[in-house]
Amino acid sequence: MNNNDPRCVEVATKVPGKVAVRNSENGCAVEFTAVEWTDFLTGTKLGEFHVVA
Repeated sequence: MNNNDPRCVEVATKVPGKVAVRNSENGCAVEFTAVEWTDFLTGTKLGEFHVVA
């Protein structure tokens, strides 16, 4: 892990029913419903998005 690397993903959950995800490097953001975000996190924990390089 490189704590000096400015690239990160930021997640905002303060808007009721929405989750905003932003790439800090380019500022692009995507909004999800709370249900979509929960489904994404569940899929991630189950390894559904595992990518082998």
